[in-house]
Amino acid sequence: MITMREVLQFPELQKAVVHAGKGGLGRKVRWVHVMDTEDVGLFLEGGEFLLTCGQIWPQNKQAEERLLNSFLRNQISGILFATGRYLTGCPAAALEFGEKNSIPVIEVPYNVPFVKITEQIHLEIIDRHYKKMERSARVPIELRDKLQSSPSYSSICEILAGYLNCPVAITDTANQIYVKASPNGGERVNFQKCINTFIQNKQSQQLMNNAKTVYLSDNPPTYIMNVPIKIEGIKRGALWLISPGQEVNEEFAYSLDFAADLLVDIVLNKQDLEARGRQLRLELLELLLENPETASIIIEERIQELGIEQQKHWLAGLILVGVNNLTSPLSIGMESIRDECKKWIDETEGLNGFCEIYKEQLVLFLASNLDKASIKQAVHHLQNNVRNTTAHTAPVVVLGEIKQHVLSFKESYQEAKALAPLVLHQSHSGGAYFSEQLKREMFLYGGLSPKKAMEFRNIILPKELLTEHGTTLYETLKCLALNNYNRDKVTKDLHIHLNTLRYRIKRIEQLFEESLTSPRCQFWIQVALDLESLATEYKESDLKNESEGDIAII
Repeated sequence: MITMREVLQFPELQKAVVHAGKGGLGRKVRWVHVMDTEDVGLFLEGGEFLLTCGQIWPQNKQAEERLLNSFLRNQISGILFATGRYLTGCPAAALEFGEKNSIPVIEVPYNVPFVKITEQIHLEIIDRHYKKMERSARVPIELRDKLQSSPSYSSICEILAGYLNCPVAITDTANQIYVKASPNGGERVNFQKCINTFIQNKQSQQLMNNAKTVYLSDNPPTYIMNVPIKIEGIKRGALWLISPGQEVNEEFAYSLDFAADLLVDIVLNKQDLEARGRQLRLELLELLLENPETASIIIEERIQELGIEQQKHWLAGLILVGVNNLTSPLSIGMESIRDECKKWIDETEGLNGFCEIYKEQLVLFLASNLDKASIKQAVHHLQNNVRNTTAHTAPVVVLGEIKQHVLSFKESYQEAKALAPLVLHQSHSGGAYFSEQLKREMFLYGGLSPKKAMEFRNIILPKELLTEHGTTLYETLKCLALNNYNRDKVTKDLHIHLNTLRYRIKRIEQLFEESLTSPRCQFWIQVALDLESLATEYKESDLKNESEGDIAII
């Protein structure tokens, strides 16, 4: 079994660039196929790595969409474009397709020979398959059948321990025990102590460097055996067996080798399923947010496929990373936050769901049987975890209201989205925000477009404050509102003399034609400042396009 990540290590692909779908580099490659027809999807069986120079790539959107849909149905492993003759770069639709479905889209120069790529990959696939079959043939049929039907690390350890009548364990890269099992009624041993002794002996005795089995002690006679677990060419841990009282033989070694192969398969299958799982998660979000009518028909099937338990509460959220805008979906930062959210969901009892990058936003899809207070506490915990993980950002978590049915998820999402620009503008240090606590803001600003927000803000604020000449007065006004009109704090924050502040306040009050001590005036000033985050989304380019459109109509 070979993955896309391993394929990229071949000499022929050293010039390759992965432009999209990096989340699918763990996909398994069953075979390599050169595209020579637009109907290639009819001949695929799944797991193919497709190569094309673009000569037959569809020239119209409908045909291109049909081709990409056929790739998705057959769950290809990746697409490689050799550019420079028929294509100047990877097609935009292919890049969007790859990123959305976690299918790697790769570019190489036109002069990279396909024959060398296919030869190297096919030889490696055949060689690995042959060696695996060879090891399998040396294992007793009864044990082999049991191990092959085993779905997890722990069950493989239990089967080996029971059949070989010896304690078995799996360690991580730091040689710490991850999973262990002992035979029923068998002698229990201090596994970690034996492993540590083995490592110390191996470091001090050169003879042990290539030895699979090491004799540890005389009382009782103890033997230890280990097989490294290598995933995509990197050692990720080891499978260990300890035999107190009896010397191990070749059957033990063959059994451990075969079991190690299966452990690697479990990891790679999980990677493959994770890439496909992202596709399912995006489909679920698209159904709920874009096609609720269709969602009502197949929603239960999608949720079941993703392993999400039906709960009594459903809610949506957004994780915002940055001020007034989000980073690219290809950003490593967003992917690390997504991983942190997955860990949080897995570890929080009574909560399940996922976090996914959807339309350049980190969207939370949460199902829970927790009460409101427990959900809020858990979300604050998530925000702290994300902040600690990504020290260079001040993440903001925004959640919509709790809904009683999954089909109401869209409403919760729209509530969170409406609040997003407001809380981003207000929070420079991150935090967690809940729409039910900000209902007044929702009513005031939730339905405003950026254009309307700008118009509303311009009505509230004197126009002199919105010019370059009025910048100093506007920033002073913002500082006053932020500090609850405490003049001492404002002078310290702005590093100005109190008399200077008095002069600025007098000028601002002249422009407003009202005292800044007036509760009514302070209210509208706060509304205008809240609108700033929405108004700034209405960029100059939008204004320009709109004015050009007006001229064209005239």
